[in-house]
Amino acid sequence: VQPKNASQTFALWALMQPVEEIPFVILKGPAGTAKTFLSLAAGIDQAYDVGAHKAYDSVLISRNNVMADADFGYLPGELEDKMNPLLAPFYDNLESILRCLNGGEKEANDQIQMQIEDMKESGILEIASLAYMRGRSLNEAFIIVDEVQNMSPLQVLTLVTRAGMGAKVVLCGDLDQIDAPNLDRENNALAYVSEKMKNSPLCAQITFNQDECVRSPLAWEAAAKLTIR
Repeated sequence: VQPKNASQTFALWALMQPVEEIPFVILKGPAGTAKTFLSLAAGIDQAYDVGAHKAYDSVLISRNNVMADADFGYLPGELEDKMNPLLAPFYDNLESILRCLNGGEKEANDQIQMQIEDMKESGILEIASLAYMRGRSLNEAFIIVDEVQNMSPLQVLTLVTRAGMGAKVVLCGDLDQIDAPNLDRENNALAYVSEKMKNSPLCAQITFNQDECVRSPLAWEAAAKLTIR
């Protein structure tokens, strides 16, 4: 994975720094700037068993249910089945990363899915619900939480204080994509944690600009012209 602009360069640097140096990273910016992609790529690279270079035991991914955590109970299946619709952006990026690891070949989707399932079964990839974070202590984990702008300040406090020894927390979000009806640009978790962690030597914050969208020309145009402020 090679950075395509200055913000991606700074983000990758922060994501790859030892947890003793930077245990907390906040990535903010519009859709298509590769916040989730870079986070996953960095986490997977450091969690695979490569001898002395292995930095984390697992990559833990989560995303807030903007309706209500209790709504998971109305969806059929186990926790993973209930989380899958929310985690589709993670899986999209993971598929792209795995294709890169395999030389960019157009592998069949079922082959990619088998690799993802292997990552889950081996414990490299863990899916977690924010509803069940309280009381946990996450050690030696690379923790990625997306759409943090749809979380409350209390939720982000509960999440970040779950970090145990050797854990790195990465928060991704966009203040222009708030879907939770009870939140606005000032009282959401992303704005709150960004403000409170200013000047912390343990936290790196990178803000992407609209012109750094790398998804497609249409995504860039939409981010520039259709954003509701």
